[in-house]
Amino acid sequence: MSHPDGALKELHQEHEVAKRLLERLEEIGHRIKSGERVDAKTVRFGVGLLEAYVHRVHAFQMEDRELRSEAQGIAAPTLVEHLDRMGTNHAEMSRRTQGLLHLIGRWASGDESCRAAVGDGLIDLESMDHDAVTFEETYPHMSLESTLSEDADHRLLNRFADHVGTRGALEANIERFLSRTARI
Repeated sequence: MSHPDGALKELHQEHEVAKRLLERLEEIGHRIKSGERVDAKTVRFGVGLLEAYVHRVHAFQMEDRELRSEAQGIAAPTLVEHLDRMGTNHAEMSRRTQGLLHLIGRWASGDESCRAAVGDGLIDLESMDHDAVTFEETYPHMSLESTLSEDADHRLLNRFADHVGTRGALEANIERFLSRTARI
């Protein structure tokens, strides 16, 4: 069984960072919808951080590649189905985020007709990503907590260490974004 400060705990901590970012993006979405002046470039930066941190590093690199490859050897058929669903969810989350980035780009270039859709997109993004994370932590991660050996957990932590520099830089940028966009 994996140890309490292991790879799955690290993934959970990343989910917490993502949750805070998503909540702020949702808040900004509501600000946009209420007619408050919001800088499109700031929104684009926040959504870009989400795409980089959550979808590129956390989901694609650490969960879909590293975690999945380690879990393949121990996975029961149900767990394989859960891992497949995780991968599908990650691809859909990234697709939606890319679409939202495109829309924000149009808005940042002066197309005000995109403003309301960006607000709606930010609100929807939080809800959909929240559902995907809840699924991950309820099914595949929980199943792996009971089946992942200490050796497998150690191997995963070593693989995750390859991403520590990128994650650290993105987390620092997320903290700055959260600080700059907080309501006073």
